[in-house]
Amino acid sequence: LIRYWESWSFFDAFYFCFVTVTTIGFGDIVPLNVDFFPATLAYIILGLIITTMCIDLVGSEYIRDIHFYGRSLGRSFMTIGGKVVHLGEVFGYVAFLQKNYGLTPEQLNKLAQLPEEYLLDCLINGRQPDLNWIGGRPYVPPDIYYFKWIEHPRTLSFASDRVLASMESLDLNTSRSAITPL
Repeated sequence: LIRYWESWSFFDAFYFCFVTVTTIGFGDIVPLNVDFFPATLAYIILGLIITTMCIDLVGSEYIRDIHFYGRSLGRSFMTIGGKVVHLGEVFGYVAFLQKNYGLTPEQLNKLAQLPEEYLLDCLINGRQPDLNWIGGRPYVPPDIYYFKWIEHPRTLSFASDRVLASMESLDLNTSRSAITPL
């Protein structure tokens, strides 16, 4: 439409409309026909309104999607070392490490390579993990946490309890059993 009002080429008219509607306004091409000035002004205002509405619609959709994605991510759970942790707590812990200890993204990537059990222990106790810990770390079997240690209370299975009772019934000074066999 502007092409016919100002007798411009298609490229010049398109360039003028694009630069004007995107509010860049270089001023290198300006309409000179005063008779169509009100129509050109109305055309520019209408184009700005439509462009603003489109950008606002797309922007609000993205903001809404990001908002609900963040909420669902905060309610998500993650299994670390056999324990269930809110993903929001993990992100909060990473933010805590960045804020209090000034960890860089490279250090956070190195931190992500540490074993899950160690990171979970640091998360629960609220301390900074040692980034050099992974180099001198000995082999830890994955089922190490299932072993019962001496400081844990004695909760044995029926079979283990039966074996322990039979061992306690042995008289170690002689080769005879303190309980007579059936």
